[in-house]
Amino acid sequence: MSRPINKQTWHRLTEEMMTGMREWRSQHPKATLREMEDERDARWVRVRARMAEVHPATARRRTEAAGAALVAHETTEATRIAHSLDARAAGAA
Repeated sequence: MSRPINKQTWHRLTEEMMTGMREWRSQHPKATLREMEDERDARWVRVRARMAEVHPATARRRTEAAGAALVAHETTEATRIAHSLDARAAGAA
């Protein structure tokens, strides 16, 4: 469902993103680099969504798939951390 985007629209979308980031930075002067990157990424996601004009059903499927991948990754990491902590505790005993 996406259609080509013209130069004027692209310019407007990116300018809105940059203006929003400048405003966010002025409101969060002590933000960490990670927080800044997260905010930037969230804003780019919104720009990309507006550019692509993805059908709601497609957006829902992609969101659910991304959520499932995130849960799988977090589960794997939690297991890895738990095993690491168990190994340290066993070594200390």
